[in-house]
Amino acid sequence: MPDPHDASLRAEWHRYYSPKRSAHQHMQLELLGRIPARRVLEIGPYLGYVTALLDNAGYAVETLDFGPRAFARPDVPHHDVDLTTLAPGTLTGFDAILCCETLEHIPWETAQATLRTLAATGSRFLIVSVPWSGADLALSLHMTPHWLRAKLALKWPKSWRRFTPSSGLMEH
Repeated sequence: MPDPHDASLRAEWHRYYSPKRSAHQHMQLELLGRIPARRVLEIGPYLGYVTALLDNAGYAVETLDFGPRAFARPDVPHHDVDLTTLAPGTLTGFDAILCCETLEHIPWETAQATLRTLAATGSRFLIVSVPWSGADLALSLHMTPHWLRAKLALKWPKSWRRFTPSSGLMEH
């Protein structure tokens, strides 16, 4: 388990959880909040932001990733397994599976079989999302009597051409 006081881990946490990413992860929680779920499997937790939110909200959460967990949350069970090699019926008893911004990290040719395996868990709900790569405009204004901060962010697609999957595991 990583040292929670490691400065490089803290720096990576702040880099990774940008305002854009946090908003997307809150949308995942919003979707989960619309369904009658108690026991949740979170796939691809990375540094544990959503895991902490789920755990603190009272969900019985377990995580699954292809390596050891990169954050300290000892009360949350973790499955160290490659999602693409998971045998159908291995993980059962979950009300919902949360697989957000994870499928783009697996080989394109295994995506359909992986989704079938997730469906075979018997979970009532499967929440899946991938990163948005289209045009995106965000405007944020925070104002108090003594403080004003405005932020404008514009994301433009890399290409308007047809989607081409990347070959790297950590790429989008």
